[in-house]
Amino acid sequence: MFFKINGVDMSRYIASETITHNPVWSTNAGRTLSGNFVGDIVTRKWKLVLTTKPMNQKESAAFTKVIESSTFFNVQFINPNSEDGRLESITVYSDEPSWEIYSYVIDNARYKSISVSFVEQ
Repeated sequence: MFFKINGVDMSRYIASETITHNPVWSTNAGRTLSGNFVGDIVTRKWKLVLTTKPMNQKESAAFTKVIESSTFFNVQFINPNSEDGRLESITVYSDEPSWEIYSYVIDNARYKSISVSFVEQ
């Protein structure tokens, strides 16, 4: 697994990554009265959904500090469309992270995972 945020290697935290390449449709896209879909794909934008490995409190804080450090940031990942495993570098924003709690003891919290999505700007 390879994943960087603003040049910081986050690969060690990542358990799984799902990548989609979503179409952005023209403004005239939609269904006609006969029910047929019409429109043109203007471009495609990347969406990356990450789930982390289990983390302790310090690791969770370090991970979320990086993803909440700014509104837009740069990520690098391996492009699944490339034959040679080329790195893709894009500007993204993220949704809110969600923490799956394993145990919640003050000063010693443990998390099963953190899930977060990144969407290309």
